[in-house]
Amino acid sequence: MRASSCLLAFCLTASPAFAELRVASVFSDHMVVQVGEPMQLWGWADPGAEIVVKFDGAARGKSTADELGAWRATLPAADPGADAFAAHTVTVISGDEKLAIEDVLLGEVWLASGQSNMEMGLAYTDSWDDVKAAAPYPGLRMFTVQRTSVPEAPEDVIGSWSRAEGDNLGNFSAVGLHFGLDLIAELGRPVGIVHSSWGGSSVQAWMSPDVLLALPGDPGGYQAFADSSGQREQNLAKYSVEVLAPEDEDGWETCTVPVDFEELQPNYDGAIWFRKTIRVPEAWRNQAAILSLGAIDDADEVWIDGVRIGATKDHLAKRLYTLNGAARVALSDGVAQLSIRVMDTGGWGGFSSAADQIALLDIKGEPLALAGEWKWKRGASAGSTSANHAHGHLYNGMLEPLIGLPLAGCIWYQGESNASDPAGYAELFPAMIQAWRRQLGIAQLPFYFVQLTSFSAGSGSDWPGLREAQRTTLERVPHSGMAVIIDVGDAKDIHPRDKHTVGSRLARLALFGAYAMDGKSGRLVVPSGPMAQSAKLDGRTALVSFESFGSSLMTREPGAKLGGFEVAGPDGIWHSADAKIEAGQVRLASEFVAEPEEVRYAWSNVPSDANLVQSEGLPASPFHLEL
Repeated sequence: MRASSCLLAFCLTASPAFAELRVASVFSDHMVVQVGEPMQLWGWADPGAEIVVKFDGAARGKSTADELGAWRATLPAADPGADAFAAHTVTVISGDEKLAIEDVLLGEVWLASGQSNMEMGLAYTDSWDDVKAAAPYPGLRMFTVQRTSVPEAPEDVIGSWSRAEGDNLGNFSAVGLHFGLDLIAELGRPVGIVHSSWGGSSVQAWMSPDVLLALPGDPGGYQAFADSSGQREQNLAKYSVEVLAPEDEDGWETCTVPVDFEELQPNYDGAIWFRKTIRVPEAWRNQAAILSLGAIDDADEVWIDGVRIGATKDHLAKRLYTLNGAARVALSDGVAQLSIRVMDTGGWGGFSSAADQIALLDIKGEPLALAGEWKWKRGASAGSTSANHAHGHLYNGMLEPLIGLPLAGCIWYQGESNASDPAGYAELFPAMIQAWRRQLGIAQLPFYFVQLTSFSAGSGSDWPGLREAQRTTLERVPHSGMAVIIDVGDAKDIHPRDKHTVGSRLARLALFGAYAMDGKSGRLVVPSGPMAQSAKLDGRTALVSFESFGSSLMTREPGAKLGGFEVAGPDGIWHSADAKIEAGQVRLASEFVAEPEEVRYAWSNVPSDANLVQSEGLPASPFHLEL
C-alpha cells in the first residue's frame, strides 16, 4: 500500500492533532477480497472526515469518521471480469489524503486458525522442496496475524498480505497453503488465507469471555481462570511496589545479561526481576530516546525509577521502548534504576538476543551499552497462565479486530492442548463455532476442522476421547466437516511433516460443502472417508451403518483382515471384535460378548490396526456408539 505525495506534504504541515488517514492492516497490497460479496473496508481518520472509496477508479463507497475517528464503508460486490486473476486497485480518499491499495484480487477468502499444526510453516514439511520448485503461485495470498494475547481487544491486528512466491513461501501455514492450492485448481479463481493461529493454544483462548461465561457448568473453567488471574495480578502489583523501591536490597544476586532462566533457576517458569543502575553522560540526559533490550522470552514489563515505560508479550519481538517524558525526567540527573520483570510461561526463558542489542539509544541512534553485570531476584508468579491459554485473550487479540471481513469459510486445526478434558471440549468446541458465526455475522459459515492424528501422547491425555468430541461436533453443528488423518500421523512427533494430505482433505470438505460439488450439479468430490451413523443389535452381533458418500467400504490393503473394532457387553469390558463388511455395513462379533451394548473403532492413541477406508482410500473416522 502506498501513500500519495500529497499525503506526505500534508503530514509535514499538519498540526499535532491531525489523525492520519489509515485502513485496518488486513486491507493492504496483495490482499484478496471475497468475490460475490459486498466489500467491507474500515479504518481511521480525523473525526467527522468524509471518506470516499474507489474500486479501479470508480467511486463505490462512502463513509464519515465518527467522534473517535473510526469509519467503515461498504462497497457493492465487484465483478472480477473475464480474467479471474486480474489485479485491481482500491483507493481511499479523505480531503487531500489518499491511500492506494494495489494488486487486489477477487477470490475466495478463508480464515485458518488453531494451534501449532496449523501454524507450522511450509519450510518444515515434507512438501517444501516440491512446492518451492513449482512456485510462484500468483493466485494464492496469505495474511498472517501476529500473535497477540490481550484481555481487551485492540482496534486492529498486526499483519500483512504476502504472495506465494520466493522467501515468503517457507513461512506460509503449510495446511493453509495446500488447502488454498487445491481450491484454486478446482475453482479457477484466487484464494486468500487469513491465518490466525498460535502453537499450543487452548480452545478457551479462542472464545470470547461472554461466551465462556454463558456456558452452563463452566466447562472451560473460565471463572476459576478469572479468579486466579485477578489474584495473580494483585500479587504481581503488590510485589512490584516492593522491588521497584530503590531501598529494596534483600535477596538480589549478581548475573551477566544476556542470561537465560536455566542459568539462574533451573526448570523454573515464572517471574524473575532484573535491575541495573544506569548512568548516562551529561550530553545524553535530555536526549536518550529508546531503550533496546533485544528479544525476551516470554513477556516483560519495564520501569525506569518506578516509571513504567512499556511491556511486551511476544517471545520473538525485539524490545524497543521509546522513553516517555516521565522517564526522561528520571534520567535528567544522569543516574536511574532500570527494572525489568521477565515472565517465562514454559520452556526456555530470558534475554535471547546478543549483548549489543541491549542498550540505551540517543536521538541519533548512538548506543550506551547496558549488557554485563545486573542484579536479579526471583519474583511472584502465583497462578501464572501461558499467554496462549489465557481464556478469551486470543479471540480478543487475533480475531475480534477482523469482524466484518467477508469470508467463504473457516478451517481449524486444534485440540491437542485440550486432550486432557474431552468432555469439556465436547461442550466448548461446538459453542466456539456457533459463537464465531454470530460474532463474524455469517450465520452458516462453513467450518471444517481436523481430527487429531496418531500420536503416542503421554499420561493425562485422552486422544481417543478428544477425537470422539470432535466427531460428535459434526452431529451438533450444521455446515461443518471433519478431516480424518489417523493414517498420516507420526507416533513420535506431535507435528507430523505431511501437511499436504491435511490441507487436501480440508479442501475436499470445502469443495463438497461450501462449493456444492456433491454430484447434484454434475461435479462430485468425495468429502471424506466413512462416517459411522448408527449401530444396532442383530442377534449376537452388532451391525454398524456408515455414510460413505457413494463409495464402497474396503480395507486399506485389499484382502486384509478388517481391524481396529471392539465391542463391550453389559459388564463394560472391551474385547477385540471380528469385523466383516456386508453391503455397506460392518458386522461385529466376539466370542466373549454374547450381547453387545457398545462398539468402538480406532480407540487408541496410535490405532495402527484401524484399516477401514472407502474406495478412494480415505480413512474411516474413529468412533464410539451405543446400541
